[in-house]
Amino acid sequence: MHHSDITIIGGGVMGLMTAREFLNAGISVTVLEKIAMSSKLILC
Repeated sequence: MHHSDITIIGGGVMGLMTAREFLNAGISVTVLEKIAMSSKLILC
């Protein structure tokens, strides 16, 4: 099971920019999006 410090709901521009800022600060992030944009699951 994957554990993250922050979960962001919505993979739009603001959700992804927010996730990037958390990742740059060393915080693990999961982004949830209801519409799949890729056939691969990417965990950061």
